[in-house]
Amino acid sequence: MPVQNTHSMVTRGKNGIQKPKVFQSVTTLSAADVPLSVAEALQSPTWKNAMQAEFDALQRPVIAVDATHLKSKTRGVLLVAVCKDGNEMICPLAFGFANSECSKSWTWFLKQLHDVILHPELVMIVSDRHTCISNGMRAIFPNAAHVVCAYHLANNLKQHCRKRGDVIYHYYRAAYAYRVEKFDRCYR
Repeated sequence: MPVQNTHSMVTRGKNGIQKPKVFQSVTTLSAADVPLSVAEALQSPTWKNAMQAEFDALQRPVIAVDATHLKSKTRGVLLVAVCKDGNEMICPLAFGFANSECSKSWTWFLKQLHDVILHPELVMIVSDRHTCISNGMRAIFPNAAHVVCAYHLANNLKQHCRKRGDVIYHYYRAAYAYRVEKFDRCYR
């Protein structure tokens, strides 16, 4: 049934175009076949392939990593890795706790993330380009693309170029030029 909504935009749903769900054959497992931990699952080629197939089917190969400082009595930082699924929903991939946001912590965290992604060279990692994240990226994901988060870059420009409003204006024009032609038109 075509989607009904009030806006005038023509969408695939309004035209009755839907992506069919393809279901794989289901096999039943005994309790003995089910791993008890992620480490155990990663040692089994069957489970590792199943996890990778699930990741490939549901996730986009763009992973955002960041940290937040914990304010509780234990202190420390929470390291997180997330991506978006096909429905544009944020999907947590991994999280970890560390004493501080340092190169050692990020290298450990990115190593854990690397170990559960079968094709790490195909992912793009988005971060605020914190020096410690960059160090970990060079060590653990040397062939993956590492890009700066547009939000963090805009905040850095606002902080360092307060007196030059034109810098922020041109940044947003470039950031929202989704086609090379539009970008080129803006900067001729």
